[in-house]
Amino acid sequence: MSYNHKNESKKWKEWKQEEERLLKELNVEEQVILDLREYDKKDFNKERRFRERENVTDIAFFRMQPHYDKKSIDNVDDMLSSIENEVLYKILEKQDMTTLRILFLMTQDYSIKEIASLLKINESTIFRRMKKLKNLFK
Repeated sequence: MSYNHKNESKKWKEWKQEEERLLKELNVEEQVILDLREYDKKDFNKERRFRERENVTDIAFFRMQPHYDKKSIDNVDDMLSSIENEVLYKILEKQDMTTLRILFLMTQDYSIKEIASLLKINESTIFRRMKKLKNLFK
C-alpha cells in the first residue's frame, strides 16, 4: 500500500492542533510553541520522505528468505573444508596448526589479545604468522 500524503498530513495537523491547545492551557510561551511546531514539521517531512520511497510491495521484498542451509564453521577442519578456492586451500593445508587456529579465531571475530591469551602465545607472534601467510598469497 502506498503512502497517502494527504491523509497523513491531515492526521499530523489534527494532532498538532490538539498539542498546541494543551500547551496554551499550560501557559507555555508562544515562541516555544512555534519552535516546537517547526521542529515537528521538519520531523514529519523527514518521515514522509522516507515513507514515500518505502515500497513494501516490491517483489524483491517477498523473495527474501532466511538461509538455513549455511554451513556452520565450528573448528579448523570445518574452516578448511568450507574453502572452495583450490589455491587458497593448498596454501592453508600446508600451514601448521597454530597458524590455522589463529586464522580460525580471527574469522570468529576474536581480537588479537584474546587469541594470544587463548593460544598462550605473544601478540607479536600472531602478527608475524599472519604477515608470513599474507606473503604466501602474493
